[in-house]
Amino acid sequence: MDKIFEFIEERTGYIVMIFLAVVIILTISVPIYHSFQEGNWIVSCENNGQIGDFFGGILNPLIAFLALIWIAKGVKMQKQELEETKKALEESARAQHKQANASHALVQLNALAALLSSLNNDELTIDKKIYELEQMERGLGIPGLNSNEIDKLKNEKNEIINIRKDCFAKVQDYLEIE
Repeated sequence: MDKIFEFIEERTGYIVMIFLAVVIILTISVPIYHSFQEGNWIVSCENNGQIGDFFGGILNPLIAFLALIWIAKGVKMQKQELEETKKALEESARAQHKQANASHALVQLNALAALLSSLNNDELTIDKKIYELEQMERGLGIPGLNSNEIDKLKNEKNEIINIRKDCFAKVQDYLEIE
């Protein structure tokens, strides 16, 4: 069906020219024919009606054919526009999906940044406590007085350092995403 419409579409100019040539030839030949048939041209409603019916019988199918061509072109154009719209929507969906992924990664990165900040504060607090305990030992002159407490704090600090390493690894994973 598409091949037929393409064939007609390519030759629409020729079809219109043929149509105009037929109309011109009929416009000239029908009055000449009638004038020679009866010897003289009689202008009457009956003769004019017959001529009108003749032209209507020839022109109506040609006009209907041209209308069909016009409708076929419109359908073809709508089909092309629909395909272009579909491609644009698919592209938009892909871009929106990428944007959603980027937003999700950004939220995760912000959460990791907040966690890292909290870990840094905790580490500073632990360092401060260790320093105070060590100062107390020096001030009292009793070494190892708070050694259990200091060891617990150092273990907490090591846990914080390990958690921070995991956070940095996750940050690197998110940064590798497109």
